[in-house]
Amino acid sequence: MNSFDYSKAFDTLAHGPLVEMLSDLPDLPESTLNWIIDYLTNRKHITHVQNENSTSREINASIVQGSVLGPTLFNINSSNLTPISDLNAYFKYADDGYLVIPGENYASIPLEIEHHSKWAATCNLKLNVCKTNEIVFKNRNCPPVAPTPGVQRVETMKALGVIIDNKLKFQDHINYVIANCSQTFFALRTLKHHGLSSDILKCIFKSTIIPKLLYAAPSFWGFLSASATNQLQSVLNRAAKFNYYNKTDPDIRHLVHKMEDDLFQKVQLNCYHILYHLLPEKKNNQYHLRNPMQFKLPCKDDRKFINRMLFRTIRSQ
Repeated sequence: MNSFDYSKAFDTLAHGPLVEMLSDLPDLPESTLNWIIDYLTNRKHITHVQNENSTSREINASIVQGSVLGPTLFNINSSNLTPISDLNAYFKYADDGYLVIPGENYASIPLEIEHHSKWAATCNLKLNVCKTNEIVFKNRNCPPVAPTPGVQRVETMKALGVIIDNKLKFQDHINYVIANCSQTFFALRTLKHHGLSSDILKCIFKSTIIPKLLYAAPSFWGFLSASATNQLQSVLNRAAKFNYYNKTDPDIRHLVHKMEDDLFQKVQLNCYHILYHLLPEKKNNQYHLRNPMQFKLPCKDDRKFINRMLFRTIRSQ
């Protein structure tokens, strides 16, 4: 898998190609298109150096980073970026792009990077090839894969906030989450010393540390070892010790299961959900049961979220 990096992506994305793509969207109302165009036009830039301001100049590139529209416009702009080979697949969100290439097709990587660089140039973006990384997933019986020239081979890679290692153990991610939570514990202790009430501290804990523990959990929960799961639970145990979390509140497994149940329910009910296409084919039942399983069951593999939820649904019926 290759990750890509752009130089100042949000600051340099050209408005012209983006507006052309927006105008080609069949379901975009004209009023919305005009509103976005108005949002992008008449933007000005001023340089401030040593208490001196330059005259303003109009700009025809950049989308506001941190705005609600920013990632959406970037997603639309990159929707026409497709791999050269049908065996390869892009996964993109805003300025984060990942190219997944099967082992038998690794020779296509240099061509894909060149193709990506040319596409970026048409959008006024610059692909940092020197910051393009690759990570290789293989079992111990596979022969070694030659590194791609000019591309750094790494053992861990952060993808949308989750640290992935080349053995899919996710231990580095768990260690990162634990360290991040420890910093928040220090802040909570400081607030406690300043007299903040127990109820407010519990509220802060649930709104800060709990989301850190659960972030993207369905994507890696099936790969975790018992030791890694216990590490996450130890955060809740520590919080209960300092009265930031009730001992009777759900443990980490129940929190993750609740999160997964809610997500799976949303996927089933929304055919436009990003994960909906991962659901297996629906089966045509010739009989009626109280709670029939509506999907054809794949081979059981608890590492995968959809697969795990299908079999959990059966067990709960």
